[in-house]
Amino acid sequence: MPAINFFALKQLLPMSKALEALNWRPVSDYGGELRGPCPVHGSRNHRSRSLAISGDKWYCHSCKRYGDQFDLVAQSRHVTVFQAALALAVAHGVKIPWLPRSAAFRLRRNRGEER
Repeated sequence: MPAINFFALKQLLPMSKALEALNWRPVSDYGGELRGPCPVHGSRNHRSRSLAISGDKWYCHSCKRYGDQFDLVAQSRHVTVFQAALALAVAHGVKIPWLPRSAAFRLRRNRGEER
């Protein structure tokens, strides 16, 4: 299975693109930290401030989940991070930076994955 160069893809698809894909709008801007309802656990109150976004990281004070832009989309849509990254790239017309096959193999081997 090919591997995505997530480091490079994060540069091409910042958090703002993930928020746009989820139709998320902040309720407040608290000291440079955007706050609003959490799309992961489905905040019922549209004025909720449980989700905090700072740079390319997010944290929900209610469901205690966190991560980067790909984690947010994956957990909100109940898909894998790989699928979320592919969907975001396709939706925004971004060419996916693939790792060379040898590098992908080394990554899997270092994590102890077998084919």
